Amino acid sequence: MARGQRRNVRASHWIPVAALLSISVGLAATGGSSGAAAPRVIPAPASLLRRVASAPSTDGRWNPRVALHGHTVVWVTHYHPFASSPSTIASAAVVDQFSLKAGLFNGAQVPGGYAWHNGSVVMPAAKPWLVAAFNGGFLFKHMYQSGYKTEGRMMKPLINGTATLAISKSGLVKVGLLGIDFRDDGTWKSIRQNLPALVMSGKNVTYTHPYIVWGVNDGTTVAQKTITNRSAICTRADTRLMYVFVGNVAVGTFADALVTMGCRFAMELDINGTWPQFATYTGFGTFTRNGVPIDSRMTNVNRYVTSSQKDFIAFFDRATLPAGVVA
Repeated sequence: MARGQRRNVRASHWIPVAALLSISVGLAATGGSSGAAAPRVIPAPASLLRRVASAPSTDGRWNPRVALHGHTVVWVTHYHPFASSPSTIASAAVVDQFSLKAGLFNGAQVPGGYAWHNGSVVMPAAKPWLVAAFNGGFLFKHMYQSGYKTEGRMMKPLINGTATLAISKSGLVKVGLLGIDFRDDGTWKSIRQNLPALVMSGKNVTYTHPYIVWGVNDGTTVAQKTITNRSAICTRADTRLMYVFVGNVAVGTFADALVTMGCRFAMELDINGTWPQFATYTGFGTFTRNGVPIDSRMTNVNRYVTSSQKDFIAFFDRATLPAGVVA
């Protein structure tokens, strides 16, 4: 899409009926009962097309990061998305939602306040079953026409047409445009918005929003030119959920990287410094959990099990997480 061009782009990123039926079967098989059938085993994602000749031979290859009950539930890759910019490196994680259950946790600062069920740290009763966690979005004051609703509380009014991460009552994460791809109809336990979409229908659409401030390092930078660390959540062309981190990029370049990596729809999450953070955890089944980041540029990796200033999304093993522990 040309710079400045405007048109109503409908994201074609939802899972087909056959796949939804498979999800239902998979969730039924991982209901937490000790006698439950084995969950559906999901193969590794296809390797990304190698673009930089000088990159390692493993570039874009998905490596198993976490295995539960004999099969992989989190894959990680590192990738050079641009032949013209060999120094740009992306790190990404794909999760198996058949086997994992998600919850939105509320940071001490964002949204702050209230005696939340899911507070600023993974609660002790859920800690042994934690698999992975990643950062939420911007401070409320930086969220242009975006809302936040969880645990039955509307902390910031939701806006139709805004990029949205929604978590169903069964713990499935979906991303899309509120009011177009799904509605606030009582079927979602958490809804977190963060600016317009970065990618729709597999295309970079950031330039259709010339007045959006996609993140500012200081008071002098122009939004489209801000070079910083950025994170996003997206639905891939193969319908899987993927988290992506790219260091030192402007928002348009970031969206181009997401397209190159197979995103059909993407929304920006937090940016700047070490706020972007995706970690998996050692010591499964114990109370001693230590975070392992997917990228060496990420630090403070234990903040989701100690205390987080901002909201975050955590994934737990469906087969072992006790019912009702995570809202």
